[in-house]
Amino acid sequence: MMYWNYDRLTEITSKNPPFRGKPNKFPWDYKRRSEKGIYVRKEEDDTVFDITYYEKRNTENISKEVYDNYVSSGQSEYVRMYRDPCTNEDVHIFVTRHPSVLGTVRSDNTFEFTNKSYGHGDNIMLSNHSVGYFSICSRMGGLIYSQGNSMLPVYQGMRVDCNTMRPTKDFSVFVKNVDRSKSKALVKSYEKLFKVSETMFKAMDHASFKASAREVITDIDNYISHWGKTDELFTKGFGLIEESPFDAMTYMILGLNTNYWLSTLAHNKYEPHALYVSAKKSILKELYRRNPIFTEREFKAGETYPASTWGITLRVDGKEVEQCY
Repeated sequence: MMYWNYDRLTEITSKNPPFRGKPNKFPWDYKRRSEKGIYVRKEEDDTVFDITYYEKRNTENISKEVYDNYVSSGQSEYVRMYRDPCTNEDVHIFVTRHPSVLGTVRSDNTFEFTNKSYGHGDNIMLSNHSVGYFSICSRMGGLIYSQGNSMLPVYQGMRVDCNTMRPTKDFSVFVKNVDRSKSKALVKSYEKLFKVSETMFKAMDHASFKASAREVITDIDNYISHWGKTDELFTKGFGLIEESPFDAMTYMILGLNTNYWLSTLAHNKYEPHALYVSAKKSILKELYRRNPIFTEREFKAGETYPASTWGITLRVDGKEVEQCY
């Protein structure tokens, strides 16, 4: 964060006038760009700078009487009203605005990441004021900072030197990978499930599978309102593996992504075997997650680490911390 180093921010706030009506807010860009601000405040005996970009809004439901009082007193900018499309009734809310802080710069010339999450615009601003690049990648654990061959996962509360981007605290990155020898043994234990299911799915047409699925899951229509993955269905199928492989596979397929698979039952989109093939990889991934077959590789802060489907873990002073996203 070399463009937001402590000396430069001190110079900006001492030589430039603050925004009108806000004596502790100064611009870090052109004065007309009021969404980009430096807020000066005291932290014990030190002066610190909060770097802000736009603002955040919190809302709270209020009664119509309270809403009318704000409007009649000339404070309508604090309240909003909209029509709820579900109930067709008016909803009144009170809006609280506060600056959206990207981070805090302290007198030891460090930048602290204060948020749990950063948006696309935030990452652009962070990148433009450093000598590296900020991006979000789910397979890298979340928010990462990359510069040349150096890579830093970013977590809330992390402090880095503004000039060098070196973290003030060392931490370790643990990358999970599947242990191939254990995975072979695990897959072999489910060989009956996949062989029996594949044979039956190959022999069925769409109409037969649709009828069979509704016989297996008699309350299938109750799941139509669910969105995304339904662990309840997958877990039930997991318990039927030995008793009935076809029933187990049907539950697992529907549990992976309820709405998607239900739509395939409603329309002749895929043949049953195509459903089986496309779902098998996802089922294997879920089986891996339910069984501890992972190994971990450790990387020090700053080292380039590989992407992982199975998760990235950060540990600072021996304690696990959550990466920003």
